[in-house]
Amino acid sequence: MTEEAHNTDILIELTADVVSAYVSN
Repeated sequence: MTEEAHNTDILIELTADVVSAYVSN
């Protein structure tokens, strides 16, 4: 996996966490 793809993967996971927290409130 490339560094860029890895960073994108982390960003997607972080965004999902933020969205989940926002929706649950």
